[in-house]
Amino acid sequence: ALLARALPLHGDVQAALQDGFAATLTDLQQLRAILSDATGKLSLAFQSMLRQAHHQQAAARRLEGVHDAGAVREIQALADNTAGGSMLVVQGLQFEDMAAQLLQHVDRRLEWLAAFARDAAPLQTAVTGDIIGLTGADFAEVEARLADHQARVHQQKAVQQESLDEGEVELFGFSA
Repeated sequence: ALLARALPLHGDVQAALQDGFAATLTDLQQLRAILSDATGKLSLAFQSMLRQAHHQQAAARRLEGVHDAGAVREIQALADNTAGGSMLVVQGLQFEDMAAQLLQHVDRRLEWLAAFARDAAPLQTAVTGDIIGLTGADFAEVEARLADHQARVHQQKAVQQESLDEGEVELFGFSA
């Protein structure tokens, strides 16, 4: 009777472990894409801000002792561009938060996979026909633990975006 219950459950365990590892690999690929995207954006933002700072210094030197409306407008435009660059830096901070959340999710998934594999170990014994020491109550407990693991693994990830340009990201309690 136990063997008849163990065989289908054994197949379910194998499928769940394969699905769990595949989902974890997908999460890690998503994290790599987010990291690459954010690294490029931060690099561009810092380069832009550095250029703007040099232009502002040059404009300020030209203004020394002279009131020039054109130069003032130029400095204002440069300041506006610098503000735009700072938004890219904020986006980089959002990336850090997204990456941290995704890593926490991957850690939880890996913990689940380890617990699931550990709790599924008695099934291998039952499937090979060596049911010595495995009672009906023991088997029911294994089934219950595995069902609990399967329910927890399907919890939704906190991060759904593939890049920083997708969707809305909350940073420090504010949406950006």
